[in-house]
Amino acid sequence: MFQRGFLFLVFLSINYSYSQQEYNISIILNNINSVSFHTSSSVDSSKIIIRNDTTLLVNSSGSELFYLKQNNYKYYLILNNESNIEISCSENNTFSIIGTDAEFIIFLNEYYSIYRPKIDSLFLQASSADQFEIDLYDLLVNEVMIFYTSHASFESFDMNCQNDFKNLLKYEYLNSVSTYLISQKKDTSQIIPFYTDVNIKLLDRDLFNNHILDTSYYHLDIFQHYIFNSAMLFALKDYQYMTQENNNFHNFSIFFLRFIDDNIPKRAWLFFFHKYIYNYAKFLNQKTILHIEKFLHNHNFDKKTIDSFLNYYHSITKEYSLSSIEDELVFDMAFYLENKDGVFMSLNDFKGKILYIDIWASWCGPCRKQFPYAEKIKEQLSKQQLKKINFIYISIDNDYDKWNKSLESLNLDGYQFISPANKPNSAGHYFNVSSIPRYILINKNGDIINHNAKRPSDATLLDDLLELIN
Repeated sequence: MFQRGFLFLVFLSINYSYSQQEYNISIILNNINSVSFHTSSSVDSSKIIIRNDTTLLVNSSGSELFYLKQNNYKYYLILNNESNIEISCSENNTFSIIGTDAEFIIFLNEYYSIYRPKIDSLFLQASSADQFEIDLYDLLVNEVMIFYTSHASFESFDMNCQNDFKNLLKYEYLNSVSTYLISQKKDTSQIIPFYTDVNIKLLDRDLFNNHILDTSYYHLDIFQHYIFNSAMLFALKDYQYMTQENNNFHNFSIFFLRFIDDNIPKRAWLFFFHKYIYNYAKFLNQKTILHIEKFLHNHNFDKKTIDSFLNYYHSITKEYSLSSIEDELVFDMAFYLENKDGVFMSLNDFKGKILYIDIWASWCGPCRKQFPYAEKIKEQLSKQQLKKINFIYISIDNDYDKWNKSLESLNLDGYQFISPANKPNSAGHYFNVSSIPRYILINKNGDIINHNAKRPSDATLLDDLLELIN
């Protein structure tokens, strides 16, 4: 992974003689096996695994967003050099906190728990970019701000906390708009949208140029997404991108490098290249990779950084299990897919079987109502017939913990995967899902024969499946 000297330095000391050691965070596990401590950056994968009561020293020039992770539950923390907090962990993914800005941190986690799912749900509505922006603005400016100003602890938030939250909302908004725009592709074979299909007026280029200089937020994942997506969109407009052919995507990549060189501070380049590889590795040929490598070398990046870039590219392409871009364009099932054990998968692995895919989420009531009907269908199929068809459940939850809890309570029989809606290469984006539940039928050759298949409650679905099986 890329080295990021500009993000944060954490000094870990497992030391119970507190008077002998400087620290600003104390973590008490209370017999919990372990938790992990993370930065919110989408680039840096470094983390600290904490298996004992621990003290941490976090050095940060300003307020930065971190989180503790227990199982798949995230507990967010805004920390700076003046922080002095104690966090106590409990079973069932609960945390208690005392110390600097504790009330604000509690509020922040309430915000994430209540409103992140609401933001995510906007992406699933079949609305225009204009309507998406209106709904998002209404949610953040009206509903969230009322929740914020009427919160029981609001009067205790100092000016720094208030500024932190307002900036967080600003970048939540800009990240959501830019993410929505970059996903405006007319069909699933497109790599990136045509510039004519993007309402670029929803982004302000002058504000973007000011925001990219705001280095105090370079550590923040939503800031990184917003800056990268917006740069892509402005570059698409300047380039007038109107093709999905791979050789021309190479030409666009070369143009995008020049765009970065001309418009983006060098300090931000590493998370740009990280996200470019993460989003588009499967579409990049060796010629493009060599060009990026040469670009980094010509701009005086050291060998260690360049090698990290190349290793990251190879690790991503290995995850996708791609043999060639041509194969992917014929049978492209390489969207983000993760099983219950955290292993990256692909629907390519199921080629040769009929697939009945159920796209759902833990918060979707209509999705849950369909599950018993699917179980009845399986009961009506013989063992021999069941060998020819796989029932695939793909959750678009962003909250892994809620997904896992739902699986435990539902006890579904079939293959269980998660593909969070907030990922740029999610199953929802791939299948152009605008509402859930959504069902998709794929034959044994890997051909999608129905993008909007019948629901399990439809009595005629069984006949359709038997016809495919036989």
